[in-house]
Amino acid sequence: MAVRLTKNNLCKSRNKPYEVRGHNDARNKETSNKLTKDEEECVKQDAGSDDTVSYPCISARQPYAGLMLNGFKTIETRWTPMLKELSNQTVAIHIAQRTWEGDEWRDGLCQRGLSHMQIDCIVTEAENCARGSIAGLIDVGETWQCSADDSSDDGNKATEWEKDALLKPLEEKYLTRLTNPRWLKKPIKSRGQKGVWTVTIPAKNI
Repeated sequence: MAVRLTKNNLCKSRNKPYEVRGHNDARNKETSNKLTKDEEECVKQDAGSDDTVSYPCISARQPYAGLMLNGFKTIETRWTPMLKELSNQTVAIHIAQRTWEGDEWRDGLCQRGLSHMQIDCIVTEAENCARGSIAGLIDVGETWQCSADDSSDDGNKATEWEKDALLKPLEEKYLTRLTNPRWLKKPIKSRGQKGVWTVTIPAKNI
């Protein structure tokens, strides 16, 4: 079950700093440090304390995890509508140990006019954040399914979605709009899980 970010979600952590308690539960540079109003208030009131904030969390492989948190990937794709119930919420991004097999993302970035050197720099920067850790936060928007009609209509909406997802084909996949990506001040080592689970993040690390 997803946990909404409210003042009532704050609790005193008995764990060591940056240790995560999790259980099974349903950048660009201009936006990477943009916090939600609740997060700003939380950080302002609790900086220097051991208070924590709970977030639903999902895991993503590199380089997609880094591309999400750097603002290049603005649509997430899954085979199930697992993010639909998280609409209008903030989600933590966990970087998986495994690497995505395929280079559709590179083709997508090249289509946006980025050089191979620029792309390599983007990927290398993201790789500096340890795998197997919670690395950042992102806001979740609408979730919808890409149908065969979307791929065959005159405007070919799926083509535009592929550019934002840095992945193709998208037919039959569930797409979720992503906004306001931001990196944590320090990555939090954590074991990944399938689907959506809940993690707690120190307020001073947001």
